[in-house]
Amino acid sequence: MSFGRVQRIAMACAAVGATAALALLSSTLLASNRGEVLVKIEGGSMRPTLDLGDVIEVNPDATPVVNDVITFVHDNHRTTHRVVRKWTAVSPTGKTHTLFRTRGDANTVDDPWVVTDQQVIGVVVPKSVAATTAATLERHSPLFALLFAPLLIVTVFVESLNVASSVRRPRQE
Repeated sequence: MSFGRVQRIAMACAAVGATAALALLSSTLLASNRGEVLVKIEGGSMRPTLDLGDVIEVNPDATPVVNDVITFVHDNHRTTHRVVRKWTAVSPTGKTHTLFRTRGDANTVDDPWVVTDQQVIGVVVPKSVAATTAATLERHSPLFALLFAPLLIVTVFVESLNVASSVRRPRQE
């Protein structure tokens, strides 16, 4: 294989690696610019819709409706469950609140608590392909390393060829 061909392959690998890195970075920045929050699922109550370890995007600006999956704070813990009922009520101070009854998809009964609009972090939204990929790579760091291993190997190989060719070239004085 000629030295020029190896350099072209190295440049192609570098371009793919740089493109992948920029895609992952831009998807993360895009999600944060939209105000969406990434939340990691830490329980199994939403199976099969959401599995333990899944990373979801939550939109804090969306207004929950029945059948939406929401993330909320209950007993100082983040919980992600489906809205099964929604209504409004007036507090003793005269303020109107929206209340939600929720249930995990794996559960057969509604949650015993009522979620207030003040407890809601946001509505779960479909994730982009790039965000899904970023979350998968974050969970599986060896896979992430494998994506960039060819780039590293080709870079080391090309640099070795550069050093070897410069050592073999006669000095011109």
